[in-house]
Amino acid sequence: MTKKQSSGKLGLWLLGAVVLVAGLILGFRYLSQASLRADLPPLAELQRYPRAVQEQIRQADAAARAKPGSGDAVGGLAVAYHANSFHEQARICYQLAMRVDAKSPLWPYYLGYLEGTGGQNERAITFLTRTVELDPRNVHAWARLGEIYFRRQAWDEALRCARSAMELDPTHPHAGVVVARVLAERGDWAAAAKILEPCVAAHPLYGPGHRMLALAYAELGRTADQIRHEELGSDVGLQMEDPLIEDLFMKSSTGSVLVTNAQIAQSWGQMQRAEKFLRRALQVAPNEKDVRMALGRFLASPNVATPTTLKEAKEHLAMGIQLDPSYMGTRHEYAIILQTMGDTAGAAAEWERIVREEPLHAMAWMSLGQLEMVRKNYAKALDFFRRGLAIPPDTPFSLGDPGMGYHRVALTYWRMGKTREAEANFALSEETNPRFADLYIDWARLESEAGRPDQGAAIYARGVNRNPDNGILRLAFGNYLQQLNRFPEAREQLDAACRILPADARARTALGYVKLKMGDPDGAILDLESAIASDRNFPLAYFHLGNAHLAKGMREEAARNFEMALRIQPGLAPARRALEALRSN
Repeated sequence: MTKKQSSGKLGLWLLGAVVLVAGLILGFRYLSQASLRADLPPLAELQRYPRAVQEQIRQADAAARAKPGSGDAVGGLAVAYHANSFHEQARICYQLAMRVDAKSPLWPYYLGYLEGTGGQNERAITFLTRTVELDPRNVHAWARLGEIYFRRQAWDEALRCARSAMELDPTHPHAGVVVARVLAERGDWAAAAKILEPCVAAHPLYGPGHRMLALAYAELGRTADQIRHEELGSDVGLQMEDPLIEDLFMKSSTGSVLVTNAQIAQSWGQMQRAEKFLRRALQVAPNEKDVRMALGRFLASPNVATPTTLKEAKEHLAMGIQLDPSYMGTRHEYAIILQTMGDTAGAAAEWERIVREEPLHAMAWMSLGQLEMVRKNYAKALDFFRRGLAIPPDTPFSLGDPGMGYHRVALTYWRMGKTREAEANFALSEETNPRFADLYIDWARLESEAGRPDQGAAIYARGVNRNPDNGILRLAFGNYLQQLNRFPEAREQLDAACRILPADARARTALGYVKLKMGDPDGAILDLESAIASDRNFPLAYFHLGNAHLAKGMREEAARNFEMALRIQPGLAPARRALEALRSN
C-alpha cells in the first residue's frame, strides 16, 4: 500500500468517525430533548376558561414543547400557568426551568413565591435560598425568607435574612417588621421602635408597620404615639411592592387576577401601576363586568378623575350594565358618575331603579336622600336616610359606614332647625365611627351657630384626639380657634396640620396669619412664602404676606403682594382696601 493510499484510507476513517460522533451527539440531543419534553405537564384543561387564557397557555405550551431545553420557553410556560392560577402545572414547569437554566435566579424566586403563598414554607425556603445564592441582591427574596423563618419561630434565621434585606434597603417595610418582631420577642422594644420608625415614614400606607410600631410604643409608655399608629394600622399594603412579581402578574390573561393586583397597587398609592393592571385586564377580558366596573371606579377616583377620565369611566360602567343588567353594584357606580358629571336627573333615575329592583341597597337610599336634602325636601330625605340605615349589616349592599349615615341625618335636622335632634345624630355618628372627621367639623359649626363656641372647640378637641394624624381636621380646628382669638392654641393645631400636610398652602397660610396676629411677622413671612411656593395661585397667601411686610414697614413689598392677590382674585375686597389705604398714605 502506497503512502498516498494509506493517507486516503485514514482520511476516510476520520471522516466516518466525525460523522459517527456528530450522529451520536444529535441522537443524544434528540433523546435529551424528548426526555425534557416528556417532563412537561400535559396541557391543562382549558375549555371553561376565557379565550384569552386559552390562547396564552396554548401558545406558551407550544413554545416550550418546541424548545424544551430553553429556560425562557419553559419558564415562560411556568409564568403563563402561574399568572392564571394553574399552580400545579406552574410548579412542574418552574422545576424544569431550573434544570435547563440553572444559573437564572428568576425561576427559583417565582417558585419560592408560589410555594410561600400556598403555605408550603419548607419548600419556599429551599427555593428562596437558592435565589439569594444566585442573586444576593434580591432584597425581596431576603425579606420573604425572613417572614417565613419568623412564622417558623426560627428567630436567628429570621433576623439574619431580614437584616440582609435591610442592608440593601434600610426602609424595607416587610423586613423592618420582621426585625422588629424578633426584637420584640427578645424584649427589646426600644430597638424595635427605632427600626420601624424610618420604615413607616418611608411607607406610610403599610398598615402592619404602624400596628407593630403601636405595640412598641405601648410597651414604652408612649400612649399618644401608640394611639396615632393604631389608627394608621389598617390592612392595606400587605403585599410587597415587588417589580418581579408585578411583571409576573402583568402577564396574566385572567381579569380577576389583574383587578386584584390593581387594587393592591392602588392601596399603596401607586396609581400608574394600578392603571397598568386595569388596562391589561380590559385588553384580555373586555366582556367581564367586574373589569369594566373596576376600571370605571378607578378612573372616577378622587386622585385620578378629570373630565376626560370621567367620560371614559361612564362608558366602562355603561358597558358593565349592558353585560349584566341585573347587578346593581355597577348601576350604582354609574349613577355616581352621572351625578358627578352634573346629570342629577339621570342619577336619580338610576338610584330609583336600583331600590325598586334591590330594596336592600343602602347606598342607593342614602344617595336619594342626599338629592332630596339638596332640594330641601327634608322629610323625604330623612325617610330615605333611615331606610338606608335600617338595612341589616350582613346583606350584600349594606351601609359600609353607618357613621356617615347618621352624619347625613344630623345635617338634615340641622337644616330643619332641629338642633337637639341634630346633636343626637352627630353623637350617634361619633359613636359608630369616631374616625369620621367631617362629623366633628359640622358638629362644631352647629354649636358655634347656636352660641356655644367653647362647646364647639371641645368637640374639635375630641375629634383631634381620636384622629391625631388627620391634617384637614387639625386645619379646621386651627381656623376655628383663631376665629375665637385663641391664637396660641390655633398655632399648635396649625403647626401639626403643616407637619401632616407639608405641601398644603391653606395650612401654611393659616399658620402664617396666626403668627402675624401673635406679633411674629418674620415667622409669618417664612410660612406665607412657603405657602406661595406650594401654590402660586392662592390669593390669601399673597394678601397675608402683604400684611406681614406692611407690619415690618416694607411698603413696596406689601403693595406688590396686594396687587398679586387682586390679579388672581379681583374681587378680594380686603386686599383692594389694603392697597388703596397704602397708596393714600
